[in-house]
Parts: sequence; C-alpha cells; structure tokens
Amino acid sequence: PAPGVSIWEQLLWYFRGDTRPTVCFFAQHCSFCEVLGYVRVDTSGLVSVAVRSEWQGLGVGTRLLRMLTDTHTDRAFVAWVLTSNIASMKLFESCQFKRQEYVNAELPSGWAVWTWEIHNG
Repeated sequence: PAPGVSIWEQLLWYFRGDTRPTVCFFAQHCSFCEVLGYVRVDTSGLVSVAVRSEWQGLGVGTRLLRMLTDTHTDRAFVAWVLTSNIASMKLFESCQFKRQEYVNAELPSGWAVWTWEIHNG
C-alpha cells in the first residue's frame, strides 16, 4: 500500500480475498500510521508472519510470533517456510518452534515445516 493510506485500508489490502477465520496480531508504527508486520493463524493452526522489508531484523517478527504463542498456549501451530528464507528459518527457531524432519514424505522440495506444541504449565 502507498504511504498515507489509512491503517484499516492497509489491513484490508494485506488480507484481500481471504475469508478464513484467523487470529491476527499487528505491529503498527504510530508516527507513520503504517502496518509494520503481522502474524496470523487460521483455524487449522497454520501460521504466517510478514514484516515490511525496512523493519526486518529489528525484532518485529519475533515480538509478533511470541505474542501469538504466549497468548494461545492451548493451541498447536505449524508453519511452512521456504528453506531459502534464512530470516524466517531463524525466526521460527528463535521462538522455540521445532523443525520437523520428514523422510520419504510428500514434503515439497525447498520447504521446511516448523511446529509449536501445546505447552502446559
């Protein structure tokens, strides 16, 4: 979205055409009224994270992902990450997601699966 677009217009742009029920957390920079990034999970537990390129590497994705796992301790999550996306691979590892190893499974080449198990206590 273009600068100067309202925060709600930005959110609608991010999720255009997506009708799946989701839980979302957003990071917003108040001075610029722009969405810096989001983390969301759908009803199946599939997690997606996105951070604007100029805000990557500054902890935005980590804070968003930890907010999700800290507030939804009764849910398990899964994320599919391109192995070439080193930043995302490090993000999920730093947030204690576990990389799953699949042998002879139907896992597309170039993808890694990260999971978060339910934590009690």
